[in-house]
Amino acid sequence: MYGRRYFEGWYIKHQNADGTLALIPGVSADARGRRTAFVQVITHRGVYQADYPYESFSADRRHFRLRVGDCLFGPAGARIDIDRPDFRCRGELAYGPFTPLRYDIMGPFCAVPFMECRHGVVSMGHTVDGEVELDGERYLFERDAGYIETDRGRSFPQSYAWVQCNGFAGPRDSVMAAVATIPMGPVRFTGCLCALTLGGRETRLASYLGARVQKTREDCIRIRQGNLLFEAQRLAGQTQPLRAPLGGAMSCVIHEAARCTVRLRLLRGERVLWENTCDSAAFERVDSLTASRYNG
Repeated sequence: MYGRRYFEGWYIKHQNADGTLALIPGVSADARGRRTAFVQVITHRGVYQADYPYESFSADRRHFRLRVGDCLFGPAGARIDIDRPDFRCRGELAYGPFTPLRYDIMGPFCAVPFMECRHGVVSMGHTVDGEVELDGERYLFERDAGYIETDRGRSFPQSYAWVQCNGFAGPRDSVMAAVATIPMGPVRFTGCLCALTLGGRETRLASYLGARVQKTREDCIRIRQGNLLFEAQRLAGQTQPLRAPLGGAMSCVIHEAARCTVRLRLLRGERVLWENTCDSAAFERVDSLTASRYNG
């Protein structure tokens, strides 16, 4: 199914008032064609990884149906069954109807061949019900908030920043934004994507719509598109190491704050259209992917 130098993964986030539980099922193939399936389990307290034979992985990307080992993920929910010497994670979750974007978050770039990384959003927001137990700690979800996105290609961008948060007025309200260094042949440029689904309305800023990155400094994202301005500033929260793809292999380490405080604003000119401070956001910032090799 997959050749050399390829990865594909899904970031499946569940959030309640007490914590965050995210799972990343995926597959990777390195330069030698060695293929591995995996599931990463991320909480605001720790990160765990279980590796599996490639043959235990299957995916229907169009309908979002995944299997890794005994773990199943689909539009109706997830069944998690991981039993490893260093950790155990088991449970079942039910999902409400997904909130897809109106069209591909990559816009026309989804048709560009040989892109280093393609990003996708499966659901900006949906309800989550159920229970998961991770090493004796229970995560209980009752009409709480979920979010799902996906990435595939050869590598994460060399440098990027990403933020995601949901569960504001309702579990379907959600914000995602990313800025990244994008290679296009011999040329590199800074591209950006941003989607807000608030109160049933979608707002999008993106490079293909004329958006420009104004600031990507210490834990800050600032994107301007015409007279619209989006800002995200991480205020607090500890980061944790995750494995990330480089040349297909999960050979790098990035750092994510799985549950942190972020101040968000959307302005039109000088007028604030929307403003919120989210205490359960996820935030990543990578300044040099190749400088963060994994030695495990």
